[in-house]
Amino acid sequence: MVGEFNSVLSRVKQQQENVLFLHCTCHVAHLAASHACSELPDVYEQLSKDVYAHFKTTGKRKAEFKNIQELMDVVCHDIFDLTLRDGWQFCSV
Repeated sequence: MVGEFNSVLSRVKQQQENVLFLHCTCHVAHLAASHACSELPDVYEQLSKDVYAHFKTTGKRKAEFKNIQELMDVVCHDIFDLTLRDGWQFCSV
Protein backbone atom coordinates (compact mmCIF):
# COMPACT_ATOMS: atom_id res chain seq x y z
CA MET A 1 0.00 0.00 0.00
CA VAL A 2 1.12 3.55 -0.64
CA GLY A 3 -0.33 5.65 2.16
CA GLU A 4 1.64 8.58 3.53
CA PHE A 5 2.06 7.49 7.16
CA ASN A 6 1.46 3.80 7.89
CA SER A 7 1.96 1.95 4.64
CA VAL A 8 4.40 -0.46 3.07
CA LEU A 9 5.90 2.39 1.04
CA SER A 10 6.38 4.67 4.05
CA ARG A 11 8.07 1.84 5.96
CA VAL A 12 10.38 1.04 3.06
CA LYS A 13 11.25 4.75 2.81
CA GLN A 14 12.26 4.69 6.48
CA GLN A 15 14.83 2.04 5.57
CA GLN A 16 15.81 3.46 2.16
CA GLU A 17 14.88 7.10 1.53
CA ASN A 18 15.82 7.03 -2.16
CA VAL A 19 13.28 4.37 -3.07
CA LEU A 20 11.26 5.15 -6.19
CA PHE A 21 7.62 4.13 -6.39
CA LEU A 22 5.95 3.52 -9.77
CA HIS A 23 2.27 2.73 -10.20
CA CYS A 24 1.29 -0.39 -12.14
CA THR A 25 0.84 0.68 -15.77
CA CYS A 26 -2.31 -1.40 -16.13
CA HIS A 27 -3.85 0.24 -13.08
CA VAL A 28 -2.91 3.71 -14.31
CA ALA A 29 -4.45 2.93 -17.73
CA HIS A 30 -7.64 1.71 -16.03
CA LEU A 31 -7.88 4.86 -13.91
CA ALA A 32 -7.36 7.06 -16.98
CA ALA A 33 -9.98 5.16 -19.01
CA SER A 34 -12.47 5.27 -16.12
CA HIS A 35 -12.01 9.01 -15.74
CA ALA A 36 -12.32 9.59 -19.49
CA CYS A 37 -15.53 7.53 -19.63
CA SER A 38 -17.02 9.41 -16.69
CA GLU A 39 -16.65 12.62 -18.72
CA LEU A 40 -18.73 11.30 -21.64
CA PRO A 41 -22.38 12.34 -21.87
CA ASP A 42 -24.84 9.67 -20.72
CA VAL A 43 -26.36 9.50 -24.21
CA TYR A 44 -23.30 7.60 -25.52
CA GLU A 45 -23.53 4.99 -22.80
CA GLN A 46 -27.25 4.56 -23.44
CA LEU A 47 -26.66 4.24 -27.19
CA SER A 48 -24.08 1.50 -26.66
CA LYS A 49 -26.47 -0.34 -24.31
CA ASP A 50 -29.31 -0.06 -26.84
CA VAL A 51 -27.14 -1.37 -29.71
CA TYR A 52 -25.92 -4.25 -27.53
CA ALA A 53 -29.47 -5.09 -26.39
CA HIS A 54 -30.70 -5.15 -30.00
CA PHE A 55 -28.01 -7.45 -31.40
CA LYS A 56 -27.52 -9.80 -28.44
CA THR A 57 -31.01 -11.28 -28.42
CA THR A 58 -31.03 -13.69 -31.37
CA GLY A 59 -28.66 -15.53 -33.64
CA LYS A 60 -30.32 -13.84 -36.62
CA ARG A 61 -29.47 -10.37 -35.30
CA LYS A 62 -25.90 -11.47 -34.55
CA ALA A 63 -25.65 -12.67 -38.17
CA GLU A 64 -27.02 -9.29 -39.33
CA PHE A 65 -24.33 -7.54 -37.27
CA LYS A 66 -21.67 -9.70 -38.92
CA ASN A 67 -23.14 -8.94 -42.37
CA ILE A 68 -23.05 -5.19 -41.65
CA GLN A 69 -19.35 -5.46 -40.81
CA GLU A 70 -18.66 -7.48 -43.97
CA LEU A 71 -20.57 -4.99 -46.15
CA MET A 72 -18.55 -2.13 -44.66
CA ASP A 73 -15.38 -4.11 -45.35
CA VAL A 74 -14.11 -3.93 -41.78
CA VAL A 75 -12.60 -6.61 -39.59
CA CYS A 76 -15.45 -8.59 -38.01
CA HIS A 77 -15.63 -8.32 -34.23
CA ASP A 78 -18.05 -9.53 -31.62
CA ILE A 79 -20.33 -6.91 -30.14
CA PHE A 80 -19.52 -5.99 -26.55
CA ASP A 81 -21.62 -5.06 -23.57
CA LEU A 82 -20.32 -1.66 -22.49
CA THR A 83 -21.53 -0.97 -19.00
CA LEU A 84 -20.18 1.74 -16.75
CA ARG A 85 -19.92 0.37 -13.24
CA ASP A 86 -16.37 0.66 -11.95
CA GLY A 87 -15.22 1.84 -15.37
CA TRP A 88 -16.09 0.19 -18.69
CA GLN A 89 -16.53 -3.55 -18.56
CA PHE A 90 -16.27 -5.42 -21.84
CA CYS A 91 -18.29 -8.63 -22.17
CA SER A 92 -18.33 -10.39 -25.51
CA VAL A 93 -21.65 -11.61 -26.85
